Amino acid sequence: MKRPLLELALESLDWIRKRAPGVEAEVYLARGQERGIEMRNGALESIQSAASEGVGLRVLDQGRMGFASAGGVDKETIQGLFDRVSEQMPHLEPDDKTCFASAGPATPLKREFKASLWDDSLFSKSLDTWQERLAAMQSRALKEDRRVRSVLRVGYGESRGEVVVANTRGIQAFEKGSSATLGISVLAAGKGAELQVGAAFETSRRQGDLDFDRVVKDGVWRAVALLDARKLPGGRRAVVIDPWVAWELLELVSELLCADSVQRGRSLLAGKKGSRVGSDLITLVDD
Repeated sequence: MKRPLLELALESLDWIRKRAPGVEAEVYLARGQERGIEMRNGALESIQSAASEGVGLRVLDQGRMGFASAGGVDKETIQGLFDRVSEQMPHLEPDDKTCFASAGPATPLKREFKASLWDDSLFSKSLDTWQERLAAMQSRALKEDRRVRSVLRVGYGESRGEVVVANTRGIQAFEKGSSATLGISVLAAGKGAELQVGAAFETSRRQGDLDFDRVVKDGVWRAVALLDARKLPGGRRAVVIDPWVAWELLELVSELLCADSVQRGRSLLAGKKGSRVGSDLITLVDD
């Protein structure tokens, strides 16, 4: 069983305190795993599996901030990073405004994201079992509409990971999360030589919440809906926006709202706090 990341982070910070009294440090630990299976045109195309671990360490001493990172998560790696950062420190310019976040003198900040982000059932079955379900999705898609000629791709993937951030000022933040994704790509034929491709996918924190039938129906609909499509003449008219299009619009807005972009002056919304920038009919909520 792998060692809990928070336990390793706190032990590493204690080691740094003893090794260099008066020096502050912050450690970031991450561990992740993912795998997936894909079928193309009725045949098994690929099975992928990967895992990753990494650590980042920031050290603050007399206004000088040093940083180093490495793959792997263990005590020896973290100690080696500290030695590497210590070699950097004499060459860094001090900044009296540089500091770490603090949890306060009374109670350390211990924050954990909700358990609803995690699904224990993931990675419990062999990927071979998913091949049968993917094959069933393909058969369902071919029967859903007579205009469907083939299923170009159908796939399933799952991932999980955990992250810990802790520092010598009492911050202890940790989370773990997982997700499962299902996707399909369908080829439909219309009049003459017309061919259209439609795709659909669904992602959920829990595998059991994936709706296999909905993904098939959505993929087929997106393919056949494009058949015999044509451009409309220019004009003013009411429009119902497809969720995929709405997502693309929100993606553009999210870049403008990114804190890093605003603080660096790269956003059109920089300096607009408190100002009206859009229609009162639109409300955006970041949950």
